[in-house]
Amino acid sequence: LYRGNVDFSRYKSETINRDAQTEAIKIGTLCLNVWIYITYKMDLAVNSCDHLDREPDIASWDAAYALFTGSLDHVKKDSNHSDTKITKKGKGHMFHALADQLCSSFRTCESENGLDGPSSITIALLRGFRLGQEFLTTRECRVAQDVQRVMQNAMVVPFIQGLLLHTYERIDAMKVLWSESKNTAYAAAVLPVLHACNQNDAEIVRETVHRKGKLKMQDFRTVKKALEQNYACLGVTCADVGGVWDHANGRYMEGATTCSSYGSYLESGGKRTFSIVVLAIIVTIATLVFVVWLTRRCGKCCWKKKNHTEEVPLTSQVNNRNII
Repeated sequence: LYRGNVDFSRYKSETINRDAQTEAIKIGTLCLNVWIYITYKMDLAVNSCDHLDREPDIASWDAAYALFTGSLDHVKKDSNHSDTKITKKGKGHMFHALADQLCSSFRTCESENGLDGPSSITIALLRGFRLGQEFLTTRECRVAQDVQRVMQNAMVVPFIQGLLLHTYERIDAMKVLWSESKNTAYAAAVLPVLHACNQNDAEIVRETVHRKGKLKMQDFRTVKKALEQNYACLGVTCADVGGVWDHANGRYMEGATTCSSYGSYLESGGKRTFSIVVLAIIVTIATLVFVVWLTRRCGKCCWKKKNHTEEVPLTSQVNNRNII
């Protein structure tokens, strides 16, 4: 992860290291290549919508869908012939299967207990692909763009989950090397989008993940906080990501529970926004006090033009300007 370059060579000296390197390359290929190509094909389709001289590029949208699902996932069409019902978790190696595999570790699966069935993110994305195709076909371009934006935000969720999960597993000395390789791969996918939101938080995550060997609980909490306080910017929520689940004890891992959306908002700039709002209120009150004082001193005549015969209510002025 040094200066944006992902180096998996340190995971290849021994047999277990080769296995770790293989896992890192598999995840890195999906996160850094397939995911980018999926978004590229979606961009091609949506950008073609505005060109009235030719048909929308539905083929590119379908290609993105194919790359997302892969060929080994079991999808069952519902009565409306839309791919939104899945008989079981995918057994493939593409994005669809990755999201389904991680959801049980974060209690974000579609079942009532959140531990079984496909990922909630998978279901939402499949629905998004169907809706996007319909809107492109009917040339509802702006709506198609909105669908694409929401989908691309949702696709970051499994990468965040993978980053959190393997950062936590590095606290366990028995899983350090295995988790370190995966940790590096997921971080390589998350860091660019995190950097676009907050460079300092991205550097904190990069510096922590780049360390070799075992991590401490405080390291995990640092990474978790740096991610959570940028969820709003990334377009995801605490409920989307969930928390690291302890299957053996039926509870969240210590220090790895689902975050609070309200708390994340405050940490991700909400405090600054709150301060600005308070300052704006103070300035408004001071302005009103000054206007009242000036009105009493000058008298009503100062506020009327000689030829003015009728006062126009402020609400009417706003309505006349079509301000919503």
